[in-house]
Amino acid sequence: MFKLTKYGVAKASNLKDYDSAMPAFDGVLTDVEIVAALSWIKAQWPPEIRKHQDEINAAAQRSD
Repeated sequence: MFKLTKYGVAKASNLKDYDSAMPAFDGVLTDVEIVAALSWIKAQWPPEIRKHQDEINAAAQRSD
């Protein structure tokens, strides 16, 4: 989610021709501000959704 927010969907997903209405926030928000915003959003999710997202994040970190 961090990469999607910072770089936008196309760049974060390496999809050259992908068109999205979601802007990239690189240069608009600092990394700390992005993490804070995503943390707040995540805090609103039900526990089972947070657990699933934590699993996705852990898998992504292992593949980086």
